[in-house]
Amino acid sequence: MLRQSPTPNLKAKPMTNPMTARILQSITQPKPAAPAPKPADAKPDWTQLDPDTLSPELRKAYDDYKAANRAAQTARQVFEALMTNAIDPLDTEKVIFGYNFGKLSLAIVPADKPKRRTAAVSLADYLASKA
Repeated sequence: MLRQSPTPNLKAKPMTNPMTARILQSITQPKPAAPAPKPADAKPDWTQLDPDTLSPELRKAYDDYKAANRAAQTARQVFEALMTNAIDPLDTEKVIFGYNFGKLSLAIVPADKPKRRTAAVSLADYLASKA
């Protein structure tokens, strides 16, 4: 016995459904591989300048920049200490800060474990640490 399709009156219309068309195109026509981007130099060629060789105008601007940078680092340390005190993490936790793209971010992470001594210790120090 011949089997009829469930909808004998409908003619097959390939790719009338946009999703079907996308699926069929993606599996029937392999896309050409994109050429690999040329690798840029992994590291720039840095040249260290002696600030004493700068013109007086450039040296003053450089010194102003360094002073502002020191002030910013101090202000950052003060802010982070105040913020850490306000959050009050557990003894086993610490607060870390991120400033990517000018946005303030923070996370609470496990505190660093103290580093183990690798140098030899005296017997008295060893016994004292175990007591």
